[in-house]
Amino acid sequence: MIRHRLNTNLTLQHQNTYLDMPIQAEKGPFIVEYLDRLHLTISRAMNQYSRVFAFRFDLRFPSDMNHSAFNYENEVIDRFIESFKAKIRHNRQMAFRENKYAHDSVVRYVWTREVGQLGRPHYHVAILMYPGFFGHSCLLK
Repeated sequence: MIRHRLNTNLTLQHQNTYLDMPIQAEKGPFIVEYLDRLHLTISRAMNQYSRVFAFRFDLRFPSDMNHSAFNYENEVIDRFIESFKAKIRHNRQMAFRENKYAHDSVVRYVWTREVGQLGRPHYHVAILMYPGFFGHSCLLK
């Protein structure tokens, strides 16, 4: 196995598959430890719920913002995730007040920070949760 040259704790994946599942090898190489964590997160969500809603998005800082302070810190993404989870918890509390059979949802997530060509950090995020609550009180009003 080939180790990452900047962090020898990480292993590089060059194959077209991971655990017999196809991956976009042309976007790689991938880091095996990150693939392991992604697979674990997806498996936990699918083991907990009969259906899973997943969505992926990128988070970027405004172009006029001094981003150098955030290049190597995870605090900003941690605050975003905690805020998102708090909004889901609040939404579920409101739904339970209206309907005692409303569904709860554990928010599972994975993210990675990437530094672009201009040295600007951004985050790739995927969120997984139970989709059954979307029919009740909508999160986005």
